[in-house]
Amino acid sequence: MGAVPVQLQDQALFDAVDTMRRHIQSTVANTHVKAKVFTRFDGAQRHHAFWILHRYAPIGAAMRGEAPNPAQSSSGKGKGMTLSVTERKEVVRFLRRTLRQALGTRLLVYTSAAALLWTAPCTAFPRRTAGNTCR
Repeated sequence: MGAVPVQLQDQALFDAVDTMRRHIQSTVANTHVKAKVFTRFDGAQRHHAFWILHRYAPIGAAMRGEAPNPAQSSSGKGKGMTLSVTERKEVVRFLRRTLRQALGTRLLVYTSAAALLWTAPCTAFPRRTAGNTCR
């Protein structure tokens, strides 16, 4: 069996990242996270939560449990925010808890030497076979 062309590996990786990006976007939209943030936090904490939800790197950091500092970001959007670590962690805990509940089971991205494949839970995309059963 020959090696898989690099273009196919790149496309598989791009598709996996795009799928995860769309999954996060749909979770934020379907769970009304922004409305929950608006009712729960005020002022700078609300601004910080919206800053986190605006880009994928801070969302990833929040999902890992880190409290990203907007004053150290490369974009100029968070330069004026001054929050203590405990205030930032309170926002991150809320966002992480809300998103984890909405995401439910994790999507898995398997990597191998041959190719990169994306797999979803069986109930999300059932096979279209005669019995319509997942294996």
